[in-house]
Amino acid sequence: MSLKTSMTEASQAASRFWAERNLREQRILLAGMAAIVAALVYLLLVSPAQEGIARYQRSLPEMRQQVAQLQALTQEAVMLPQGDAAAAPAAVPLSRETLEAALQRRGLKAENTSVAGEIVRLQLPGASFSALNEWLNEARAAFQLTVTEASITAQPTPDIVNANVTLRQQKAQ
Repeated sequence: MSLKTSMTEASQAASRFWAERNLREQRILLAGMAAIVAALVYLLLVSPAQEGIARYQRSLPEMRQQVAQLQALTQEAVMLPQGDAAAAPAAVPLSRETLEAALQRRGLKAENTSVAGEIVRLQLPGASFSALNEWLNEARAAFQLTVTEASITAQPTPDIVNANVTLRQQKAQ
């Protein structure tokens, strides 16, 4: 049996069923079908949209706070001296151990630390952004390190980032 003949037979059966009903029964059936369609529209379209809007409205204040924090930190980073004017000999010798100790004091754990001459490369997965910023300020003052390259990716948890940072030690002129 083909799909077309099945559809035709179903249509004829529905027409016969409808014709056998009196006007009052037809109105009751139409009202029932309208209620079912309205319930389906609400459950499949309206309710999920309302839940999504409510979820986004709940998370919006936290996102605004994160944006404000990032803007404040960006403004603070812009105001930092560039290092050329304040270049002085390093107060603390640059070594992997001293860098890791300084990171540990800020609660940071580098997955990979590489020191090659005056270049330092760090990988910091799951690090606190505020602690990283404080450590960079400390490293600038203690080791005369300046950031030459940084890749920082925000994580879903507030203040947590994955960071890859390359730093260069400034030498006295």
